[in-house]
Amino acid sequence: MSSDPLLRPATPADAAAIGRVSVVSWQSTYRGLFPDAYLDNLDAEQRGRPWAVRLATIDLRPPEHVLVVELAGIVVGFSAIGPSPADPSGAIGEVWSIYLAPEVIGRGIGSRLFDGAVSALAERGFREAVLWVAEANTRARRFYERHGWVHDGATKVDSSFGHDITEVRYQTSLS
Repeated sequence: MSSDPLLRPATPADAAAIGRVSVVSWQSTYRGLFPDAYLDNLDAEQRGRPWAVRLATIDLRPPEHVLVVELAGIVVGFSAIGPSPADPSGAIGEVWSIYLAPEVIGRGIGSRLFDGAVSALAERGFREAVLWVAEANTRARRFYERHGWVHDGATKVDSSFGHDITEVRYQTSLS
C-alpha cells in the first residue's frame, strides 16, 4: 500500500472510520475544553452511525460533500462541507467539520484535506465560505489563518454538546 495520502469522497463504508477519527480527534483536541468524563465516554460506534445514514443519502443533497483522507489504506481524517445554514440565499458555503487522527497532525495531511474541502466548495459554485472553530482551539485557528482565512469578528456559543463552547467564525473568498 502507498504511504502517500489519498483524498477521496466518503462512502457509507467509511462511517465507522469517521466515527473513530471523530472520537480520537475530540479526545486529543478538546481535552481541557470539555469535561474529561464527557470526552472519555465518547463512543466511536455511536458517532459513526449517523454518518452511515448521512453518507447513504448524500446524493439527495448535492451541495453537501464529505471527504476522507487515507494513509496506507486507513482513514485518518475527514471533512464535511455544504451550504452555510446562516445564509438563506445558499450563496455562502461552510466547512462544517474537519478532523484528523492526532498521530498524523503536522505531516501536511490536514492541509491536503482542507484544500480538498475548500476546492469542493468552489466546485459547487460557492463564492464565499465560512467555518466555525472553538475560540480556545488556537492550533486550529493558526492553521486556518495560514490558509488565508480571516476571523471576521463573529462569535457564538454552541451548547449542542451539553457544554457551552464559544466559537469564532472565519471566512474567505473562493473567487
